[in-house]
Amino acid sequence: MNTNTPLNNFFEPLGSPYSPTTSLSSTLRQLHLSAQDSPELFKPSPRLSKWDHVTAVLTCISEHFPAFGDFAEAFTENIPRGDVDPRSEMHIKMLSSWLGGRNRFGPVDLTQAMYRNRLSVPRYNSVHADELAYAFDAERTLSDIHFARIGLSIWATQLVGKRCAAEVGKLGKEDSNHPELRVHLRASANQRMKDSRTLVNENDIFAFSMQRTAGVLKKRACATWYLTECMAATRVNGEVVVRDKRPHPLIQAASISAFALCRNKSANGYLALPIAVWLFSCKAHSDIKRVFSRLGLAVDDKTARRALNALGEARLAALRRATAEALEKKEPYCRKVLDNIQQYQLVHEHNIGKKSMLITGTAATAIRLDDCEPGAFNLDDYHDRLVRNERSTLTTEGLFQDVDFEHLHRVMCLHVVRMLCEHVPSLDPLRPRISERFRSDPIQKHRMREGRKSYVVPLGANSHYEMEAHGMKEAQKDFDTQVGYKPDEVVKANILIWDGGDGGSFLSGGNVKRHLFPQMVQLDVYYSFVNRLWTTDIWHVKANMLNVMAVNYYGPKTTKDPSALSRSAAAANLYVPTKPSACNFYPASRAMRTICEAQVLDIWDLHLTEHTGLLPHFEELAARDALPNLDELLEHADTLVTRYMSASGYRTALSSSRLERAPAIHRFPIGRSWVAQAEPSEPDPSTDNPGAEEETSGTKAHVEADNFSGDRVLANSILFRRDFLWWIELSYAVSDGDIGRVMEIMKIWIFMFAGASKQNYTSILLELYCLFRYEASEKLKDGIWNNWLVNISGELGKWIEDGLLQEHYNKWLEDMIAKHGGTFDDLFFRTTISPNVDFFLRLKEELESAFELCSRGKTHTSSSLSDANRMLMAMYREDQLSYFRRRRSMGFAAHELINRGYQTMDNYKMPEFQAKSTKHAKLLDLFRKLRAAESTPSPSDLSALEGIISGGTDLDFDCSEEMYESVRERTGPEASSWQFHMDGEDLGIDDGDDGSDGPDEGDGNDPDVDVDEWSEENDALDS
Repeated sequence: MNTNTPLNNFFEPLGSPYSPTTSLSSTLRQLHLSAQDSPELFKPSPRLSKWDHVTAVLTCISEHFPAFGDFAEAFTENIPRGDVDPRSEMHIKMLSSWLGGRNRFGPVDLTQAMYRNRLSVPRYNSVHADELAYAFDAERTLSDIHFARIGLSIWATQLVGKRCAAEVGKLGKEDSNHPELRVHLRASANQRMKDSRTLVNENDIFAFSMQRTAGVLKKRACATWYLTECMAATRVNGEVVVRDKRPHPLIQAASISAFALCRNKSANGYLALPIAVWLFSCKAHSDIKRVFSRLGLAVDDKTARRALNALGEARLAALRRATAEALEKKEPYCRKVLDNIQQYQLVHEHNIGKKSMLITGTAATAIRLDDCEPGAFNLDDYHDRLVRNERSTLTTEGLFQDVDFEHLHRVMCLHVVRMLCEHVPSLDPLRPRISERFRSDPIQKHRMREGRKSYVVPLGANSHYEMEAHGMKEAQKDFDTQVGYKPDEVVKANILIWDGGDGGSFLSGGNVKRHLFPQMVQLDVYYSFVNRLWTTDIWHVKANMLNVMAVNYYGPKTTKDPSALSRSAAAANLYVPTKPSACNFYPASRAMRTICEAQVLDIWDLHLTEHTGLLPHFEELAARDALPNLDELLEHADTLVTRYMSASGYRTALSSSRLERAPAIHRFPIGRSWVAQAEPSEPDPSTDNPGAEEETSGTKAHVEADNFSGDRVLANSILFRRDFLWWIELSYAVSDGDIGRVMEIMKIWIFMFAGASKQNYTSILLELYCLFRYEASEKLKDGIWNNWLVNISGELGKWIEDGLLQEHYNKWLEDMIAKHGGTFDDLFFRTTISPNVDFFLRLKEELESAFELCSRGKTHTSSSLSDANRMLMAMYREDQLSYFRRRRSMGFAAHELINRGYQTMDNYKMPEFQAKSTKHAKLLDLFRKLRAAESTPSPSDLSALEGIISGGTDLDFDCSEEMYESVRERTGPEASSWQFHMDGEDLGIDDGDDGSDGPDEGDGNDPDVDVDEWSEENDALDS
């Protein structure tokens, strides 16, 4: 190639731009002028290839610049804005076009070309071969690097690192573009800043979502997000794949959140604070919390506790504000449900003053009142009805006639059809229609408003023992303070305060009020507790009825009698209680439900197929498209309920002559002739249940009369199915939120409790019946019925008893006191644990959803009951349980509790109840007269009052203000500091011995009336 080209000649006289006598700017000016005078010199010759042009340009550069890098530096030099720009117009234009991406081959292409060029890395024998190990090492200095690829990797790494550092730094600050996520969740504030700072609230925790956090982080820190995605994501054919078990967006969000918290300790809203509260709610070990905190995934445990304190204080403050607003309108805002809590606290290091002991206390939950008409809880209206004492007109026969047996028959028919449809797959399409029938007239009675969600606020627990009158009194006052019920405002509002609890709480709370009446400690409706309205918890009523049925129907542990539940439980390896009067609720209910369903299916099998098989029968009907509809099945169920699950069926089964005279609907199929067999005196290993608990109470063998002609086994099974179907109906009615159906069952349970010598629950249910029948206005009854059950989720079929809700909370509280120690009224327990107990239980579910985890059940996994049903049905078919076999009796006889209860009620329970009710009405009348008295008392008035204070019963007299002052002089003005204690007799807790022959309960101690066992009620039912 000829080097003496015009272009070469052009650059030759200019000399090097780096010569001592020529500056770069002057050389650039000369180039600019020369290009204007001779532009043809800069046009490439069309006869030369691109490599010739490259050579020509490089030759020129080499003659005028020490190296190509010097030329590149001069070409890309950045002249500060405002300085004199010595570059030519062509220079500026070409540089701008190139850097602006208007050339086919831009700076990015150049960078990539340099990076990928094989000459950009040292050869193996190069003196700089060790630089290969420095690639992407951001700790290296670029000036020490010789080769382009290594230098570019280091430079790019440093640049991206600075960008990520800036992004993570900004993540520690609030972003107005993303108000849905609060970065700084303040757990506490001092007194000076308390009003100006917004502390963490429930929504900040429950609204936490990893998906939302990931979306915000991806927008606010795109470079950081991309890098972490490259690290965590799996790619298939170049496409990012999100895995099911470890989705990389959640891992990225957790990592970046930890980065932000590391840079700014206040940036806890992305992940750290919700996780710390979740760890606390899961009762995680302190070492786990410390490790999570060290990794930046959670704040420290102290911060979590302060946040929980803030949450509890905020909820209680909101509750008190709402209560104050309601009291201004003369309405209550909420009701309370109370229950005793206890835990045996072991001391592992004994010392002076330290010993293992039972820690007791009282817990409560406030439940907002919804769907109440104005004035429903008016105190004067309620007291007017009490004083009229209309309940004195109640008779045993009147109560029995008030039971809607026609309604009970209809719901039993529906349940019998439901059990069949749940067992037969071809009838499964009928199940939604059955559910609709339960929620429609004439079955439904008083259903809760659909979609309603209960608002509950757990209150701080205390160490008052509610089973003692003084403890109950102080516990109620403490909970009133937390709710916001101030005595003077409550009196001014003239409202009832509605409290609820289990049987012990009901009796203790009611008798605090009754004990204060004759004492006349203070004639104030608040401090005398006459403005309290108590209702019992339905769940504990249901649990005690389950105990009654277990006592009545389990029979001997080892028996061949198929009507004894112990025989069925042994055959199917189901639960057998050690002490039937205090059985374990959930295993016992599951066992009895399984046995009842198997017996109902056996009856269906006999009725429809004569024991040839239900499933083949309906499969054949389905093949012929001849399946029965719901109404046809209900017609069959009407016959089955009348024959096999009614009192008339029971009586028919006990007499062959009655069976012969009975109409067709009552006639049983006749089975094989019965040949009496002696029952084994020792346990039979073939019928023993290895999974059952040890039986401690014996049952005396029943001996029939010589002229007995019935079938005792069939009669026992009829009673069990009838009674337990009522129990099932109450459970279904509770879940469906139909309190009217619940009350229909509780009416008949009054007689059953009386027949089982359960005096306390007989009295409790009688009190409830009289409340709704005589003493509550229609508005008050509706207000109570609309709020007796709770539904935390607001979903259909999710209603539960208020007492069961409190039991769930109690279990958590008792577990926490066992772990942390102390007492239930410690500051930590009252401010951190108790007010947030529902928060803890819900948070675990919410966090599962936040991390896209499937919700897990809270029960132990168990096999399907279909195998147990088949086994039991085969046993019943073999033993001909549903057939009539004359003179069949196997030493076990269940009691007809309703008839026994009717006799007990009529003979003594109802008169005793009426006498107590009359005395209470007169005491209330006296109390109201004393409050309103203005006349001067006569000597006879003072004498009568003296008789009342000393325990007399003659209460028909008027009193005056002077009489009131006389009472105050006797008792003293400081009623709030008055303390009293009552024993079991004062509380009305008797021994349950009415002289009648009730079901044998082993050791004779009835836990329903034994005050010593009331405190162990939770453990007995929930162990």
